[in-house]
Amino acid sequence: MAQKGGKGKRRRKHTITGRSLLYLVLMGFLMIVGASVAAGVSLFRADVGVYTSFAYSYANMLASNISAEDIDQFLEMEQSLAPGEVSDKTTLDELQNRIMADSDYIRVAVLLQSSASFADLRHIYVVTPNEKDITYIWYMVHIDPKPGDLTEREINDLRNRYNPLEHAPYDEDEKEAMMAVVDGTWDNSLFLRSDLSNNSFLGTALSPIYRMDGSVAAIVGVDLDIYDMVVSIGNMCLNIILAISMIMVAGMVIFYFLIRVRIIRPIVILKKATADLVENLDGGRTFKVNVHSGDEIEVLARSFEEMDDRLRQYLQENTAITAERERLRTELDLATRIQADMLPSEFPAFPGRGEFDIYASMKPAKEVGGDFYDFFLLDENHLALAIADVSGKGVPAALVMMMSMIMLRNFTMTGLCPKEVLAKVNDQICQNKEEMFVTAWIGILDLQSGVLTAANAGHEYPMLKHPDGSFELVKDPHGLVLGGMEGMQYKEYEMKLEPGSMLFVYTDGVPEATDQAEELFGTERTLDALNQADARTAKEILEAVDQAVSRFVGEAPQFDDLTMLCIAWSGRAKENEEGRREEEEVE
Repeated sequence: MAQKGGKGKRRRKHTITGRSLLYLVLMGFLMIVGASVAAGVSLFRADVGVYTSFAYSYANMLASNISAEDIDQFLEMEQSLAPGEVSDKTTLDELQNRIMADSDYIRVAVLLQSSASFADLRHIYVVTPNEKDITYIWYMVHIDPKPGDLTEREINDLRNRYNPLEHAPYDEDEKEAMMAVVDGTWDNSLFLRSDLSNNSFLGTALSPIYRMDGSVAAIVGVDLDIYDMVVSIGNMCLNIILAISMIMVAGMVIFYFLIRVRIIRPIVILKKATADLVENLDGGRTFKVNVHSGDEIEVLARSFEEMDDRLRQYLQENTAITAERERLRTELDLATRIQADMLPSEFPAFPGRGEFDIYASMKPAKEVGGDFYDFFLLDENHLALAIADVSGKGVPAALVMMMSMIMLRNFTMTGLCPKEVLAKVNDQICQNKEEMFVTAWIGILDLQSGVLTAANAGHEYPMLKHPDGSFELVKDPHGLVLGGMEGMQYKEYEMKLEPGSMLFVYTDGVPEATDQAEELFGTERTLDALNQADARTAKEILEAVDQAVSRFVGEAPQFDDLTMLCIAWSGRAKENEEGRREEEEVE
């Protein structure tokens, strides 16, 4: 079944041979059309130039032999008529007959008619233009029709089309040309138009007849029939197309066979050889192609041979690198498990102790992380808590993390107080030549009194919740980070935990969690997540914060290790036992 949207259809492939033939045909067609158009336009311009010179020579000669005074005299005859007489056909016919009987009119008419016949001009006319129409003074037509073209009546109609003082409307664009002649802005080019009455194509030359004061009395128009010229140009273009087509076909056949032998055949050989390239990589046979064209295709073939050698070398190196990566991956997985095993991970951690509930978690940003937490009993009444963050990520941070965790635990187990533990660990880390540092918070909780003695080495502020209250930020005194400067002294402080209190400590991976808009989760959102959590246990507190961070971050990648620890203190174990007995007696 074909897939929707046409995805199931395979794209039709074209061979180089087919494409080459198609491109040759297209190139030949474009060359034929271009050559024909260029030749036709050039010949048309040349012929029009000759016709223009010829027509204007006659128009200027005739204009110089016609008197402006005679034209003004004829126009004054019309103007002398009353308005009613102008529209009277009988009166107008009499006036036209008087003008045509005038000796000066006859002289000019003979000149115009003889010129039309001698020069084979289609029309010669003298008109006076105005804003509304044109007034004909003389109109001569020369017709030498071929047998069957025009009847005798049609010829007479054309010859007697316009009489003296005959008014006629302008043809299309004719008024603009006439007014340009009157204004002296005409460029003495041919005014081209189609004569639909006798299926001819006319070119008109316009020459003014000037009065003594320099004004234009009338315009001489000479019409040349250039239809034969247009037809001859068309025939010439067809001959050019035919000649070029024959030459192009012969050239394309020769060129096609040359391309096939010199280009297409070597490419086909190269294609067949490269088709087996991948299969030959696994075997011992190297890539060889028999192409000796002496051009870029041979260079391409040699490049494929070099590529084959480099691919084989690359595959060998890649096999070795892959094996090494697998070994490193195995060792890194082992390091991840070792690091996870170093952190307390069995909960409840102290099943026999009812006076407190503790829970912790660590999510590394990479396979191994630089954060760690720790908690352990110093004796029956004292619980040590620690959380730290090593600068950097990955394996180096993990190594410093394990070293720091061991030192914190060992120095705390010797009975030192939190500030002394931090001072000792700081001096040891300062010996690290890699200049890595650690932020750390350490506290010792008296399980009988609820007094927590703590010290902070540049770590995040803890968050404390009192009974029947909300979590609040404890801005404890900060010391310099561990490994920053040798010989540093740290300050201790105490917090009193009441039964029902909770203490939440964390690394900067929580407030610095970043969403896709690069906005930080922040301390305020952390406090909100703690206070909005409907949680009674330390584990539920950590799960609520982790869910809030995950919702905020969304699809953005984890930027830093995410480590949290929470302890809920409910009071001394003896008091808890007495309270439980009282509740049982009440029930």
